[in-house]
Amino acid sequence: DATVNDKKALGVPADKPLQIFTASGCSACHQLGYLGRFMVIEILMLTPGIYEAFLQKDRTHLPEIARKEGFKTMMDHARERVLSGETTVSEMMINCPR
Repeated sequence: DATVNDKKALGVPADKPLQIFTASGCSACHQLGYLGRFMVIEILMLTPGIYEAFLQKDRTHLPEIARKEGFKTMMDHARERVLSGETTVSEMMINCPR
């Protein structure tokens, strides 16, 4: 079960039950608990709303506009990977800027 800190890092209410995975080693992963790699990325698509914000030099509202138009941060992407069981909260916290 997820700890209160895990839930906080994942943006999940503390009172909500949540099962997450932890890394446990084996011979295939050299006792690390992880096998293979995947990217946790963020891509800012140049949508009409974002383009207009750049033209108007309105960079203060850019994060809000980007989120409305589907932008996901690295942390958003990593949270999805933790919740799907592909990685752990500790790896998310180590590798994603906050």
